[in-house]
Amino acid sequence: MRLAALVTTLAAVTATGLPAAHPAAAEDPRPPAPAGASPQTRHRPPEHSAARTAVLPRTVRWLLDSDGSFRERYRKDGSPAARRIAARTRAALETGGIATHLPRGAHVPELPPMTVWRARDDGARVARVAYTGTAVPPSGIAVHYDAAHRLTGTVEHVFEERGETQGRVAVWRDGRQVLDAFVEHTPEPSSWSERFTDCTGDRDVPGWVVQALVTSGAPAPGKAGGTAPPEQPGGLRIPFADTLLLCSRQADRNG
Repeated sequence: MRLAALVTTLAAVTATGLPAAHPAAAEDPRPPAPAGASPQTRHRPPEHSAARTAVLPRTVRWLLDSDGSFRERYRKDGSPAARRIAARTRAALETGGIATHLPRGAHVPELPPMTVWRARDDGARVARVAYTGTAVPPSGIAVHYDAAHRLTGTVEHVFEERGETQGRVAVWRDGRQVLDAFVEHTPEPSSWSERFTDCTGDRDVPGWVVQALVTSGAPAPGKAGGTAPPEQPGGLRIPFADTLLLCSRQADRNG
């Protein structure tokens, strides 16, 4: 299956691994470091893993639930304050004030697609910039601000295609890499997962991208089997949630 560009201004993780007080686009799969821990203690080496698995109905449901959680907490913000935050974020990316980890052939556009979201409860904001080039959607960086417009953290996701059914997902939190995973999506023939993947692939969403989102954002194994919404509010913003829902229903009907 060939990968076409997904038209979107916001992805997950995607963001993931936000500061506990300001969760948004996705969740860090690791528990937070204890308060007062030294930089050496807080810095953990990235995880390297290879997954040969199929997207299961429960993981798709987790993504849909997480997207719903994000939409419940955040709304798009087009206010003057949001425009100032967008300009500030853009300038920081251009000058290197905010670190990025773009793979070869990927870049931040001169006028990067950006969406600013505002939390309904505490006024925190998330500005997210999508990457282009070899970084597959929903690659990008989410920059988090509190209600006083102070930068509180960054979460960066990079998805790279490695083949028709394979890819890599890497995640950086506040400039420190916390995940580096190889994902291979090879569903069993005539299975629910194959029907689902055929449907998403027809809509330019490869199965490995869906699996990579689960890998980078889902709860650790053993926490309700990955079926529960994120423990922290905010959730994971999925730009193609409608496609996941449609294809999930289609796979159910054709089973």
